This record gives sequence, structure tokens and C-alpha cells, in this order.
Amino acid sequence: MQEIAETAYSGTDYAFPLLKRSPFTRLLVVCLLLKNQFIEYQKVGASEEIIWDTFRDVSVRSNLTYLATGKIGISKEEVIWFSHIFSTAIFKIGVLQYEITKLQYPKKGKDDPYMELSREGKALLAEGCDVLSCHIRHGVDLKDSSVEASLRKAEAFFKEHYAHTKFRAFVCSSWLLYPPMTAVLGERSKIRQFASRFTIVAACPNRRQAMERIFSYGSRNLPKEKWTSLQALAVQNKKRLGYAMGVIMMKMEVDIF
Repeated sequence: MQEIAETAYSGTDYAFPLLKRSPFTRLLVVCLLLKNQFIEYQKVGASEEIIWDTFRDVSVRSNLTYLATGKIGISKEEVIWFSHIFSTAIFKIGVLQYEITKLQYPKKGKDDPYMELSREGKALLAEGCDVLSCHIRHGVDLKDSSVEASLRKAEAFFKEHYAHTKFRAFVCSSWLLYPPMTAVLGERSKIRQFASRFTIVAACPNRRQAMERIFSYGSRNLPKEKWTSLQALAVQNKKRLGYAMGVIMMKMEVDIF
């Protein structure tokens, strides 16, 4: 197993050798690699709380896979997702996960429609600038006060431990931000409150991501009476589903010489 682990995440363009292994072997290797990665996170200044909360993503995703399939392991998509952990590029701070990345403008692909950044978005952020991409782990409670605390802690953490990187904004690309969908949610909806924090700079009516997230891990197969209120709302309002990109600009510090 150690031999497999040594080259598990080698390669380029996400063509990792670990992808060729069985789901169970993938999970074992990922767990084995976390031991050394703990040290890498300590080197950049992450507390044990942040490290363990970041690593807990492996447990959350593998448990959900087991509940959906009855099998122990992780998917190829999850192997690719965990590459963020093994490059020390993602941190869970409070209720949100933050990925260190450079902004890439959405590009037109094979599937239409696609999401094009607005003029306002391009004026706010240049392509290639440093940003923190926000991700929402399955099952987290997006209570407004918790989201606020997470954003504040994240901004303080990255300013302290990545002082030489000038992060321009928090960026989130998600079905949670799609304006036609949030418009039908109640004012006290946690999703609506979360989305309201962001300035929307791009949107797309493609509802695939929304349906995949709302009915993740086999929940679409549940009887309708066991659907959540959000799942029922999504089915009744499919034309309102899509995804959007939003930004929260970070305060820029001016160097004084």
C-alpha cells in the first residue's frame, strides 16, 4: 500500500495513478497519505482544529458514498477533489472551505448554455488574480452568523499565514447563488441569506449542478414523502434552477513606504 501511495498523486492534468485503483484502495491510500499531509498543513500555520476539520472531508464523503452504494470507498471524482488537500490548497475554517486559487474566467465548452463573466465582474477582478474559492461541504448549517464568523476567520488566517499573497476576493460558483432560484426562497432562508452576501457576476440556466447537489448520493431514489422541502421545491421549479458566480471583495491593504 505504501508503494501505491508514493505515486498516487503524481502526473499532470489530474491524470493521477490512484484513479486506476478500486474505490476501496483509493480510500485506504488517501487515509495513509493524510498522516504526512498533517505536517504540511502545520508548516503553513494551520491549527489542529483547522487541519482535522479539513481532513474530515474524507470521512464525510466516504460515509455518504457508503450510504448511497452500500460499498466502502471513494469515487474518481473524490480522488480528484482530495488533490486539493494533498497540495495544501484547501482549508475548512468554520462552516466553509476555502481553496487557494487564481481566478479563471468561465470559458465556453461543449455544453451550452455557458456562464460568461459580466463587464462588472471583469472590472472587479482581473483574470489570474489570487482569490479564495468558497466551497460548501455536504450537510453544513449555513446559519448567517456562522457564515459571517467563517469569512472573518478565513480573512484573518490568510492575511497572517499567506501575507505575500494579495487575495482580492472570496469567489463562489454554485447553484446556491442562482438569482431565479433564490428569489422563490423565503427571506429567512439560509440559502438566500448566504447568496445575498455575494455580488453576482455571472449566471447560467444549466440546472445539472443544482439537481446533482440537491439529489446527491442517491437521495433521488427516496419516496417523495421523504424528500426535503428544498428537493420538493426544486422539482416544482426546475426552470428556476441554474448556477452563478458571486464575489465578496476583500479589503485591500495599501503599502506605505
